[in-house]
Amino acid sequence: MKPVQILMAVFNGERYVASQIDSILAQSYAPLRLLIRDNASTDGTWSILQRYAADYPERVVVMPRNTENIGALGNFAAVFNAADEGYVMFADADDVWRRDKAQAVMDRLTELEEQHGTDTPILVHSDLSVVDADLTTIDASFWHFQKIDPVKGCEIGRLLVCGAVTGCTLVMNSALVRLARPIPVSAAIMHDYWISLVAASFGVIGHVDRPLIDYRQHGRNDTGAKRWDGSLSAVLRKSWNPFNRASTHVFRSEMAQHYRQAKAFLELHGARLSAPLRAQISAFVQLSERSFLARRALVIRHGFWKTGLIRNISLLTRI
Repeated sequence: MKPVQILMAVFNGERYVASQIDSILAQSYAPLRLLIRDNASTDGTWSILQRYAADYPERVVVMPRNTENIGALGNFAAVFNAADEGYVMFADADDVWRRDKAQAVMDRLTELEEQHGTDTPILVHSDLSVVDADLTTIDASFWHFQKIDPVKGCEIGRLLVCGAVTGCTLVMNSALVRLARPIPVSAAIMHDYWISLVAASFGVIGHVDRPLIDYRQHGRNDTGAKRWDGSLSAVLRKSWNPFNRASTHVFRSEMAQHYRQAKAFLELHGARLSAPLRAQISAFVQLSERSFLARRALVIRHGFWKTGLIRNISLLTRI
């Protein structure tokens, strides 16, 4: 078995973090080491982490305490930068891992390394089960819950518009760790968005087609799960409406984040990209500067799609 480092970023997680750590320590895949960074918690999280570090000194390492909250992305980026160059997974502090979670994604990663070589950046992710605060199932499949296609959703054109990889499910190999660091905190939307862009551009993304984590929804999640509403009324609400300025502002703000992330990606990795891929990402970065008809033509030409017809009707009416 290959050693794996699990990176956990936590803030005010005293209610759930112990059960999450227990689920990681109980994994059937044995050579796991947990590296945890606390984001200046104000509850009892730090004491809980110190207890686990003392009880499992070979398996649980807690980074030095800090007094500045740097946000969820900053916290994940900081623990990622501190990780060893090897096989890496991420963990949220409020979920529960199925006992074979690590084994399943590592088995798939090993298969892909045998096919493509260990020098190829490789990412593997999985489905999740959406549960409430008490672990009662809301939907057995997060991909079903949000209408996510784990294959098409990881095409580069789609990843530029919408994330399809949930960070707490992923594992990456050493080649991807080296290439994905550092995460530009000022431009990236979230660590999993950034890492999946790197993997799709330079390597391979695979998946395990079953839920391996109980994805807890408790009202205080940094990025929670919202059920996809594909009704006609929802489409009309989300489509362009000259009288709905608030909706238009939200959409444009979200797209501005994606443009900013893509621009940073080009600046950091543009020289390594193939010419077609560089042209595709450049077209996306410049999308907001093009005319009404040109924007829609570029979406169609370069595949800047979300998953599902309804989402894409909404996209084309508002882009």
